[in-house]
Amino acid sequence: MDKFQRYLLGTAAVAVVSLLTTILRGWVLCDLWRWFMEPMGLPGIGMAHAVGLSTLVGLLTHQPDPPGKDKDATFLLLYATFMSVGLSLMAWIMGALAHAYMG
Repeated sequence: MDKFQRYLLGTAAVAVVSLLTTILRGWVLCDLWRWFMEPMGLPGIGMAHAVGLSTLVGLLTHQPDPPGKDKDATFLLLYATFMSVGLSLMAWIMGALAHAYMG
């Protein structure tokens, strides 16, 4: 595989991973909103609103730089995927536990 094909494959991988993690973050936000905001009287939000809010907050807040800018592209993609998925799932699990104990 030549350099251009690897570049295209890497770009496609980043696009797919970004799309999937954005949807995951939207799903987590949608659940958290339903569990904690709706009981306080706020209107519910759908998946599209949750994805939009998640993206907006991500743009407005500091995003940590990956470790070692000298790492190869595969490592950086795996690191970013792990951090995004891991943090989203951790937030959902903590929210689910808190929701379970709300009574």
